[in-house]
Amino acid sequence: MPRFQRRQILAARRLQRFMSEAADKLARLFRRSGRGQGVCDMPISSSAIAAAFLPTAWSLDVGGISDRVRGVILLDAVYGETR
Repeated sequence: MPRFQRRQILAARRLQRFMSEAADKLARLFRRSGRGQGVCDMPISSSAIAAAFLPTAWSLDVGGISDRVRGVILLDAVYGETR
């Protein structure tokens, strides 16, 4: 497996761990049992300002969370890279 692909896989796992940890904390905040099981399945929306569109785009492309995303808001992000 090429080095770049390994990095992407590891980074995607980090994002998924972050999302899982956030779900656990939200579940505790709202006193739900099951260690965030319901929260892990909730739809999410993402927003980015200016150059933060790159991490947002990466999260949707590689991060493994795109199936939960219901909306993306980009503010002042038109000037970014194009393919």
